[in-house]
Amino acid sequence: MTLSQILLPLMVALSPNDKVEVELTGGDTVTGRLSSAQPGVLFIHSAQGGLEVNLELVSSARINDVEISLNILHQESQDLWQTTSERLSPLGSLPNPYWAATASALLPGSGQRMLGQARAANSYFVADLVLVSLSSWLIFGRQDYGNALPLLGLDAVFRVYSSAEAYRDTRVRSALISGERHIGR
Repeated sequence: MTLSQILLPLMVALSPNDKVEVELTGGDTVTGRLSSAQPGVLFIHSAQGGLEVNLELVSSARINDVEISLNILHQESQDLWQTTSERLSPLGSLPNPYWAATASALLPGSGQRMLGQARAANSYFVADLVLVSLSSWLIFGRQDYGNALPLLGLDAVFRVYSSAEAYRDTRVRSALISGERHIGR
């Protein structure tokens, strides 16, 4: 077994935001960033918008500028879907996606807590606590509004991200519970 045979699977493990270039059997090429994958399907954000690519139509593929075989591509899409399914297993509660998003916007991590994702919830809460505490100290303790404002802006962006992730995870869990293999985007 060569070194490239050992390292290749590690280098091409699919993950969201990977650079993807697939050539289809008709000769068309799709290039963009990987949004997600399900068994037999890649969701790619390209210049034309979001595209759904059926792996049965793919004749060649490059992930992060590395040529991979179609067997590896099929396996990696299956592995990414499996990882997502395990992370969002339907064992936890299923809140309304809008409630989970709103809760995470008000207090980052609370939407993840509603989903039973304690580790993610704690991470979001601690990060928010640090940003708000540091901003408050700068405003009230040092009266340094110039340095506090970017921290408060970062906290707002952080809350939006937490909210969007809670919404998305709730939608994915709902699809897993209902047995859907394809989750609408």
